[in-house]
Amino acid sequence: MELSITQFLRHILLDKWRFHLAFSRYKKKHVDAYAACLKQLELFQSFKKRDAHLKDITYTVFDLETTGFYPNVGDEILSIGALKMNVNHISFPEQYYELVHVNKPIPKAVQKLTELTNDDCRYAKKFPEVLQSFLEFADNTVLVAHPASFDVVFLKEMCKKWGLPVPPFTYIDSYLVANDLFPDSKNSLDELLERFDINQLERHHALNDALMTADMFTKLIDELVIREINTLEEINDSNA
Repeated sequence: MELSITQFLRHILLDKWRFHLAFSRYKKKHVDAYAACLKQLELFQSFKKRDAHLKDITYTVFDLETTGFYPNVGDEILSIGALKMNVNHISFPEQYYELVHVNKPIPKAVQKLTELTNDDCRYAKKFPEVLQSFLEFADNTVLVAHPASFDVVFLKEMCKKWGLPVPPFTYIDSYLVANDLFPDSKNSLDELLERFDINQLERHHALNDALMTADMFTKLIDELVIREINTLEEINDSNA
């Protein structure tokens, strides 16, 4: 059926309205992600001024599953898992788990390892939206990852990729802490779980790995306190 000029113009205007509506929603997600990233700067400054005991701090222990090891050459985050904890209450009721949309096919080896498929991530939220919700979940806590040199760096590189401010995350690298405490031992997550006799969940699932890291991290804090390392600043000094 042919359209009149008036009908044709209406279609164009309607399509433009739909486009601008979709764009404004997408832009808003970026604005919210920007705000969440910038808030981390304030949090970082406040934690620098604190001298809280390690046993009084609330932590967000988190883990990433990714398509590879190199975000600067195109590898992406598949999922983020996290939980809040402190030493007196190992796990708060709140837990966090989100899949992340990826732009490239997931390598078969990674699919086998993580049991995440292209279909799982195809319709997931994009990174800025997931980052925003993760930072809101982790608000006013200290991040913990094993090793943070991978997970935190990956988050920062993804921020750069999406044009977001790179937050100065306040975090503890539990791998470096373990190396400092046990310099003559191998300190991968699997080896520490076995050493501390921690019940092992299915590995390479972001939330499972975060849960096991939280259990392991409490053991490390106990050891730090025994050695009279009681604050974030003292951990940083011991890892320097």
